[in-house]
Amino acid sequence: MTLDAQDSPTIREAKLAITKDLEKRYTHPDLLDYLHRATILDPRFKSLPFLDEAACDQVYTDLITEIVEHGHQFEAVQAGPSTEAEQPSPISPPQKKTAMSELLGDLFKTTEEQQTKSLTKTIEEEGSGQALP
Repeated sequence: MTLDAQDSPTIREAKLAITKDLEKRYTHPDLLDYLHRATILDPRFKSLPFLDEAACDQVYTDLITEIVEHGHQFEAVQAGPSTEAEQPSPISPPQKKTAMSELLGDLFKTTEEQQTKSLTKTIEEEGSGQALP
């Protein structure tokens, strides 16, 4: 939604109106945090392509911490009080992917992935429906 010098006046006005309206709606930090967490849970957008890397890492860390806390609470209810203090293992967020790769997953091959296999092996895999050793 960035303004471009080549935009017509109508497009420029529409972009400004949309940007101004969205800025008012999503200013509360708790709401943004909630929306980012919900976005992570959607498999199509789990790499958070619209955030920078530091913000993405922070959202993942917060979500993992919350999941571990809820898991500990559930275990405490199921097994009684525990004396062990388990530390969550650090999990890094997934690599940034293209929109097609996020949407189609293994069905979508990037050119880098295609170049690592020989043409013969690719044809055999596609023909049999499974990877060969």
